[in-house]
Amino acid sequence: MKQTYSKRNLRMLVTALVVVAGLFAASTATAQASTYIYGNYPSSVILDPSLLTQQHNWVVENDALAILENAVDQAAAQLPLHLQGSPQHQNLMFHITYYKIMLDLLEKGNTTEYSAQHGIDLMTGEGYGLDAGSPFTKADLNALYLEAVDMLSI
Repeated sequence: MKQTYSKRNLRMLVTALVVVAGLFAASTATAQASTYIYGNYPSSVILDPSLLTQQHNWVVENDALAILENAVDQAAAQLPLHLQGSPQHQNLMFHITYYKIMLDLLEKGNTTEYSAQHGIDLMTGEGYGLDAGSPFTKADLNALYLEAVDMLSI
């Protein structure tokens, strides 16, 4: 019974991640030329402005990729421990989605800082489940960004 339950959850997780990755790829493919900015970043529309004025010593992009891949693996390993739909499961999926968005931005040549800041903006985009019925608030998104700062700065 446990093995079947785990396999079913793994299949659902893989399916969900493929759908999210596909939606993200489709939405950023056309916008990449206009959103790739190096050095002079536009303001994030979601993050608290005081968070954007703080200076951080960000890790280089290759290190950020490795850190984020490890974070995704750790969070995904915890998913089967929680009932699907539970607050813990939703929180893990929330983190995994943000980390995968940042990975995609980094792989497209963006800086670590840009990926962390604008990954939050993309989390509110269509296809990521953060609509009016979402249990996650702007404060949750700001806290998620601060976690990324801690994880990706020296």
